[in-house]
Amino acid sequence: MDLPSATYRLQLDPAQMDLAAAAELVPYLDQLGVSHVYVSPLLRSRPGSPHGYDTVDPGLIDPQLGGRTGLDRMVTALHDHGMRLILDVVPNHMAIGQHNPWWMDVLENGPKADHSGHFDLFWDDDGLSLPLLGRPYVEALDAGELTIGIEGGAVRVAYWDERFPLSAESLRSAGLDAADPEIHARIAAINADHRRIASASR
Repeated sequence: MDLPSATYRLQLDPAQMDLAAAAELVPYLDQLGVSHVYVSPLLRSRPGSPHGYDTVDPGLIDPQLGGRTGLDRMVTALHDHGMRLILDVVPNHMAIGQHNPWWMDVLENGPKADHSGHFDLFWDDDGLSLPLLGRPYVEALDAGELTIGIEGGAVRVAYWDERFPLSAESLRSAGLDAADPEIHARIAAINADHRRIASASR
């Protein structure tokens, strides 16, 4: 292992400094005597994230920054100058929401989800309570703030910009199947009666 003699931190940002731009800086950093470049998180983060500390998929290099191709290009540039990379992996950071496949797996499949062990969650008899609504549940239903729709070939509950999966049990009890040719009519009927959404989204 090469011990750093001089480090330089780069804050990556899709709008200002992606991996391609970072690779172009390597010759200059070499001239400064930098031995190791320390970069902000590279794992896939929320769309538009300016910092990368809101990881949503730890299995992918963020395509917003240039993906694996961009990382390979930067590492090659570093090695060509005898330099090394230090990566901030932020293992204690992860963003929840529809862009996180692990989180969506947990919401859809509950404690038996493949990724349930990755989250510190408290399950009770009613499942998992999430403090996301801006008003009491019944009021949000009556105001039409919760609707059901099809996105990406799957049935989802929509609340403003957020999307939530339905469990297989909820789909069966509501008679919803994304492959059903009548799915849009069934969803329209449920959305027309806000209280029916409550039984579908349990």
